[in-house]
Amino acid sequence: MSAYLFEKVQYIRWIDAGRVSGIRSQTIYHALGHCRKPGVPNTIVFAKPSDAYVCIGYFQDAEEQVDLEYCARQGLPVIRREQGGGTVLVDDGQVFVQWVFDPKSLPWRVQDRFRLFAQPMIEVLRSYGLDARYVEPNDIQVEGKKIAGLGAATIGHAEIITGNFLFDFDFARMSKILRAPSEAFRERFRQRVQQKMTTLSKLMQHLPPWPEMRQRYLDAVKQLWPHIRIESGAFTEEERTAMRQLDREMSTPAWLFHYRRKRSSDRIVKVCAQHYIAQLKWPDRGSLLFEIHEERIRHPKWMAVEGVDDGSAIQEIVHRWDGMPIADLAVSVIHPAIDGELRRWLQTCIEEIKRIDQTKPK
Repeated sequence: MSAYLFEKVQYIRWIDAGRVSGIRSQTIYHALGHCRKPGVPNTIVFAKPSDAYVCIGYFQDAEEQVDLEYCARQGLPVIRREQGGGTVLVDDGQVFVQWVFDPKSLPWRVQDRFRLFAQPMIEVLRSYGLDARYVEPNDIQVEGKKIAGLGAATIGHAEIITGNFLFDFDFARMSKILRAPSEAFRERFRQRVQQKMTTLSKLMQHLPPWPEMRQRYLDAVKQLWPHIRIESGAFTEEERTAMRQLDREMSTPAWLFHYRRKRSSDRIVKVCAQHYIAQLKWPDRGSLLFEIHEERIRHPKWMAVEGVDDGSAIQEIVHRWDGMPIADLAVSVIHPAIDGELRRWLQTCIEEIKRIDQTKPK
């Protein structure tokens, strides 16, 4: 990876922004990307949000993804970023790491960029005895549990990659911020998030001081590019002006709701790499709640509408799917005696499960 050299500026500027507002923790890397010019050094920023907020991906519909009424009651701002990806809860239990780099400094493939970005974070975690590793497409895991999610985007003339050190996390609150098609879906998500995610506070008896972790991180970056200087720096006045402007623009309803999708009763949410929860609705009959894990359908549960008398029969059918490779799902192997309406819905359901598996969020 260290073969990717910097062509014009032979040092990396690092800035520890310290505690910043929720909106500023997002607008920093947006502003630096938009302000980047030839000759400006590649920059690594550390930032700790001082308040909690919900952050959605650029291509997400806020009303589709987030329980906006709950967030309003809780005083949780909802912020749209220019990066893709899913909905996340952010608070002061996290420290962001943000790269704002010349594209020529990074691998061409985004997957290789994630791998490169993850390397110094992994080295820091391993230096504390944690078995950290990168898991495609964009997770860092410890003991098989997600401890960081990575994001990437092109903003202005820069390539942006972001991640976070997760010191602590409110798992229950995360399940409440999402728009859920049923309480069973929300509870399933809460359970899986608690099972599949972890934090430094869960893994370590004593949390290390941030300055120590920051120095270990910078030392690990130096190992990536041993011939490049790593220097402490500061934001320019142009960058600060851009941040203030973006603080205002990215707080407006126009920005939050600028992307909308056609409403759907179906729902899919990512828990971690290769693990998803989904629910498909059959109007007036019920819903199918299931998970996708490593290209297999897991724990399918039919939830019939009250008064529908074929619920147990459908549950018996979908129970047979548990653990089956999604590619192998077919009506012909499900049940020998089902009526035409049920067969048609099951076929539609299988097609939708396969579509979800092929287009699930990264």
